[in-house]
Amino acid sequence: MRFVFENNFFSLLGILPLCFVLIFLLYKRSLKIIPYYFDVHKIQFYQPKLKAYLRVIALNCIAVCYVGPYFEGDNQWVPIINKEIIFLLDVSASMNCDDVQPSRLKKAKQEIKLLVERLQGCKMGLVVFTSFAYVQSPLTNDPKAIEMFLDLIETNQFANTGTDFRKALLKAAERFTPDSIANGASKSIVLISDGEDFGEKYASVIEHLKERNIKVFCVGIGTTAGSKIPKPEGGFFQDKNGNIAISKLRNQSLKSISQKFQTPYYEIQSVNQHLNELVEQLEKEKFTILGREEQIKEANLYSWFLLPGFILLLISMLFIPHKKMETNLFF
Repeated sequence: MRFVFENNFFSLLGILPLCFVLIFLLYKRSLKIIPYYFDVHKIQFYQPKLKAYLRVIALNCIAVCYVGPYFEGDNQWVPIINKEIIFLLDVSASMNCDDVQPSRLKKAKQEIKLLVERLQGCKMGLVVFTSFAYVQSPLTNDPKAIEMFLDLIETNQFANTGTDFRKALLKAAERFTPDSIANGASKSIVLISDGEDFGEKYASVIEHLKERNIKVFCVGIGTTAGSKIPKPEGGFFQDKNGNIAISKLRNQSLKSISQKFQTPYYEIQSVNQHLNELVEQLEKEKFTILGREEQIKEANLYSWFLLPGFILLLISMLFIPHKKMETNLFF
C-alpha cells in the first residue's frame, strides 16, 4: 500500500496524540460522572472502555484516509498514438439544471470520464468555458490527470455565466501541440454544451479549424422541456420580467457546427444515454502508433478506511447508559 499525500504524515504526528489524549480524558471523566447519576450495576450499555477503544480505532481509520492510501496493481503497456482530443466543456450556470440527472454538468463529467477510459493512448486535454475559456488540463497521456481535473470543476468557480462558442473553440485550437501538423496527428474537439450561445459569430473560427484539419464533434445535453436554473446560494435565476428562468436544450448552433464539419451530432437527454457511438467515431480517426508507455494500475483504498471509521464512530455513540427496566413479580 502506498500514499498520495505522504507529507500529511507530519501533521498527523501532531494531531493524533492530541486526539488520543482527548479520548482518554473523556473516558476518565465518564468513569466519574456516570456513577454519580446512575447505579452502574443497574444500567444497560455501560461500556466506557469499549467506547474509547472504538473511537481510537475509528480515528486511526480516518487518519489513514487523510494520507490518501492506494494500491499499485500490475503494470500495463499502453500504445502511444498520434491522436489528440480536446474536451470542451460548458460550465455556465445553466449546466446545473437537473433535467438530466444528477445535473447536466455532472452527467457530462461522467461521460467524459468514460470517454477518457476508453480512449487511452491518445493525448487528451480539457478546456472549460463560459463567456471566457479556461484551460483546465493541457494535453496529456495520463487519463488520471484528466479525471482529477474533472472532479474539481464546478460552475461557481467562474464569475462569468454566459456562453461563447467562438472563444471556446479558439482556446481549444490553441492547445494542440505544434508538431501535431507535422506528424499528421488526428485532432478532434469534443464540444459538450446545452447549446445556449450568447457570444459572437464563429464562422471565421470554423474556417480556421478546418484549415488546421481539426474536427469538432458536438454533444447537446439537456431536454427540450428544460429546467429551472439553480443559484449556488439557493433559489433560482429569474428573467428580466422577474419570472423564474427556464433553460432548455438549444441544439440549433450545435447541429450547425456538426454540419459544417460533416461530423455526427450527439445528444444526451436522460441519465441512461451514453456516448458509445462517439467513442466508436473517435476510434475510427486515422492514427499511427508512436510507441508504448508503461502505466501502473492503481486502486484507491480511501473508502476502505473511511466507511469503517464512520461506522465505528456511530457504534460508539450507541453506548449510552440507560436505566434497566425493573420488573415486579406477583405470586
